[in-house]
Amino acid sequence: MTGNGMRRHVNRLGFTLMEVNLAVFIMAVAVLGMVALYPLGFRESQQSRDDVVEAVLAEGILNPIVATLSSTNLTWSQWQNFLGSVKSQGNLLPNNGWLAYCGNERSLTPKDRSAINSLTEQVLGKLPGGSFSSDGDAKAILRKCNSLGIACALVASYGRVPSYGNDSGMDGFWLNDGTRIVLTLRLARRAGQLFGQSAFYTEVHFQGNPNDPGTGGGS
Repeated sequence: MTGNGMRRHVNRLGFTLMEVNLAVFIMAVAVLGMVALYPLGFRESQQSRDDVVEAVLAEGILNPIVATLSSTNLTWSQWQNFLGSVKSQGNLLPNNGWLAYCGNERSLTPKDRSAINSLTEQVLGKLPGGSFSSDGDAKAILRKCNSLGIACALVASYGRVPSYGNDSGMDGFWLNDGTRIVLTLRLARRAGQLFGQSAFYTEVHFQGNPNDPGTGGGS
């Protein structure tokens, strides 16, 4: 009786092959799940770093532009000359706005980084009042974008205000506001993802002398 009882007790120890297989399966699912999440976590971490870098670069480009365009030394004639050049290109600078940064407008496929940054440099050179075409802060940051392999696209336009001016007075439309310049900036680590990135946007109001000679008066 004692011997049989011991044998029965010993037989209850350990795991069956089915139990071992089930445990291995559960462990495999858990480990594979963790491995599958690793690339996703890595991409999210990289995207977070890129977002911070792009925000810093955008601030470095837009802030000196805003400071220059907000200068009280900027004359109304300079401001209007710039807006006139924008209007001649369809109310956007560069001509066609964001489409100018596309190699294929039909599919909205962006150009390569060097072409995008070169076009942004041209936009900087046409902004009023500024040393952006030489060694200004905005131009220096754009060079930093090139060294980091980041595509940077800038579009300038003048502001618009809602107005109701037709005969019925019911249908709204927009009027150009010649006292404001609108700047929109996009940056991307990969040029092909340019239009998938969030845009940095700012408006600048004319702060200079609206009555400088030869302009015919105020804003």
